Amino acid sequence: MTPNGLAPNDIRAVLIAAVKKQGTAKAVATQLGISAQYLSDIITGHREVSDPVARKLGYRRVVTFEPIRKGDL
Repeated sequence: MTPNGLAPNDIRAVLIAAVKKQGTAKAVATQLGISAQYLSDIITGHREVSDPVARKLGYRRVVTFEPIRKGDL
């Protein structure tokens, strides 16, 4: 977990828990308005969680960049 939210693997864990609770990936995918294949791709890490999907889970997708330290150049 990051200081202000969830890391990508943590949001995937939220989706996995939802699948376990609902019983099927198809049920969760339907609830999120996405295909079961797209949900599977997110869970397996082949796709990132989109902002619309994140918002349906109660989050928003934020991408940040950190400055490069002199020793990292």
